[in-house]
Amino acid sequence: QIKTLGGQIQTASDLVANRWYHWTFVYDGIFLNIYRDGVLDVRFQPPTPINGAVRFDYFQMISSGTAWFRDQCRMGQVRLWRTAISPAQIRNNMYFEMNPNHPDLLGFWPMDEGNGIEFRDISTHGRDAVAGQGIVRGWEDGVNFRND
Repeated sequence: QIKTLGGQIQTASDLVANRWYHWTFVYDGIFLNIYRDGVLDVRFQPPTPINGAVRFDYFQMISSGTAWFRDQCRMGQVRLWRTAISPAQIRNNMYFEMNPNHPDLLGFWPMDEGNGIEFRDISTHGRDAVAGQGIVRGWEDGVNFRND
């Protein structure tokens, strides 16, 4: 379930355990499009943001970790872009490293620290992140994100 821009949407619930999924959330000014493995999964039209602009005052993932999100999930590489990227860009870059100095990249967290609850932002913005206590349950090295 995604809650954003004053609305919410549920993605498909047919996920398979122990399989990596590549999720992309693209807000194009009208619709929030959610892609799974480079293919559109669901889209919705949230309420129009105040003054038509999207501002990031606060960014949170897996926010209900202790009460509702009891499943174990693994995450790697979170990227936040200034512009809406196209489906072709999503598919072409799903499994490749990005240039952390790209001018449209607002944040890039590789999530490869190996321990702890702090995640460094390697973009030019330096917006480091911190997970809440009890959210990070372990680290894995050398993970293949391709499922092949």
